[in-house]
Amino acid sequence: NAKTEALAGFEVLLRWRLEDGACVDPRDFLPVVDELNLSARLGDWVIFNACREAAKWPAHLRVAVNVT
Repeated sequence: NAKTEALAGFEVLLRWRLEDGACVDPRDFLPVVDELNLSARLGDWVIFNACREAAKWPAHLRVAVNVT
């Protein structure tokens, strides 16, 4: 919140973390997801898990998920 500087919510960022801790850039893995026609399933999974986590937060916090 720009007025109060209080935390108002979070944005979901999809990241693919490898076993060694390195992250695969979304620009590298999202085209593969599209090519395999898995975008809708991945989107559903992201939204489901974002909502599941956000349900544990205090009521005043919000979550944003960008969907392509």
